[in-house]
Amino acid sequence: MTHPLDQFPLDWSDTLIQDVQRTLVSTYRMRKEIVDTVDSIGIDAGEIDWEGSPREIWKSVMTEASRMQQLRVLLEFVRDKNPPLVDVINGWLGDQPPRSTAEQPVDAAGPAWKGFTDDGGSERQIVAEQETLLDVVFLAIGLDRARSVCHLKVKIGKKRFVGTGFRVADDLILTNHHVVVQKLDGQETKASEITAWFDYEVNRDGSIKQAVVIPCDAASVIASADRDWAVFKAVEPIPERFPPLPIDTTIELEPDDRVYIIQHPNGRPKMIGMHHNIVRSIDDDVVQYWTDTEGGSSGSPVFDEAWNVVALHHRWVSRDVDGKVEYRNQGQRIDRVLADMLPAGVTLGN
Repeated sequence: MTHPLDQFPLDWSDTLIQDVQRTLVSTYRMRKEIVDTVDSIGIDAGEIDWEGSPREIWKSVMTEASRMQQLRVLLEFVRDKNPPLVDVINGWLGDQPPRSTAEQPVDAAGPAWKGFTDDGGSERQIVAEQETLLDVVFLAIGLDRARSVCHLKVKIGKKRFVGTGFRVADDLILTNHHVVVQKLDGQETKASEITAWFDYEVNRDGSIKQAVVIPCDAASVIASADRDWAVFKAVEPIPERFPPLPIDTTIELEPDDRVYIIQHPNGRPKMIGMHHNIVRSIDDDVVQYWTDTEGGSSGSPVFDEAWNVVALHHRWVSRDVDGKVEYRNQGQRIDRVLADMLPAGVTLGN
């Protein structure tokens, strides 16, 4: 079977190709950076459609690179210039490239969008009359919380996927159901291999920390598709410097509050989403927000401004408004997740 990176034309429905595009857009957003990259690997810039957004430009670049059988060369060039992407791109170039875990799409006109009003466009307005200054200790507490978040590498069937998880008990890691269970060839298939990478981060000098890789017991997975959660056990002791995240069942969150997501987008070293991070809706089941995520961020903890876990990030939702599609990200309320775990025999002990 032809490797997805070696196909022409590219299959844009393949989540691997989508992951590559998203990562290129995140890495090089300025037109000059993209031009320099194209020139460096010998692609004819005259064949590229330079109009539109960075996403559209990179799609044109990838298409031309694929036509010239230079897509691997492009990725190798980007890898060599960006140490945080070495592991990710090497994985893509391998025989079994990992993909961001797939979610079931939601109808844009359906009921997934919460608390929406047709307000003439103010959905996107910056919230006024809201205090945004924080004590600097906020950063220190955030770094403490970040130690508990891990990158997940998962094998399901013959395919490999990436996601995010976080330690919630001595030997227990929490993530999404769809990170460890996928529908392959029409059959619901559970993970056969899971590893958790703690400390997979960028150092101050731009190098990558030596990750602490913890093998996990795929047979121990307990999961629920309805609320999209899953827990599983580590096979080896998780070092104390990666403590379980404290989780409370009390959530005090309102629209216009701000939430932060520590994550491994597209399998990259640990990052945080903290821009335009406004809560747009909260109901008895989910929290919806603008905080940025990408494929591979599934299973990340969503934090409030006091660094309490308020939700388990699991997807994006959309709505068609006057011919334009508006997007939000969404997390399952953590108190509902915990309540859902009890009948399944899962307790965290915190």
